[in-house]
Amino acid sequence: MFRFLTISVLAISLAVLPVGLKAGGDDVVGTWFTAKQDAKITIFKCEDKICGRISWLKTNPDDLDTKNPDPARRNDKILGKVMLWNFEYTGEKWENGYIYDPDSGDTYKCLMWLEGNGVLKVKGFIGFSWIGRSETWTRAE
Repeated sequence: MFRFLTISVLAISLAVLPVGLKAGGDDVVGTWFTAKQDAKITIFKCEDKICGRISWLKTNPDDLDTKNPDPARRNDKILGKVMLWNFEYTGEKWENGYIYDPDSGDTYKCLMWLEGNGVLKVKGFIGFSWIGRSETWTRAE
């Protein structure tokens, strides 16, 4: 009886474990202030990945994406633009993603991780993740 109970508890624990890990991948979902507090980014699930959209600007909400490398997109508004995409949760970080910087028109590889309650580190880089720039975003909710 004891052996059956132990095996049953172990089997249930293993069955539930992937669900618990997957739920951690949603912890980044929500609205975040950028480091300069001049914009809010709303991070959301997009299929089985994580994406982010510019949802508020401190400056003019009608600002255009004039530095976009694609001339056809330079008349797009910055507000509402998807600027984070393709992130996968790896158990500790959101990796394999990209970030678009409308200030420069450049796109970088990117990774993100939580540091405590309401703090998100966002690191854009070219090539290797140990070379790049990190910003600290704070939860806006």
